[in-house]
Amino acid sequence: MPQLNPIPWIFFFILAWSVFLFFSVRKFSETYSPIMNQDYQPAHVSTTKTSEFTMPW
Repeated sequence: MPQLNPIPWIFFFILAWSVFLFFSVRKFSETYSPIMNQDYQPAHVSTTKTSEFTMPW
């Protein structure tokens, strides 16, 4: 049985993982971009009247 060259196997392994990660990130960004692109509404508007930290008690 002839010995196989490991270089093409490493290349194809890295190529397959990079394609998989590319499509995973693309699907993730398609899923979460409508959530991220909503209008930002700050929960705490008035910063002059209150202190820097909110007191929990």
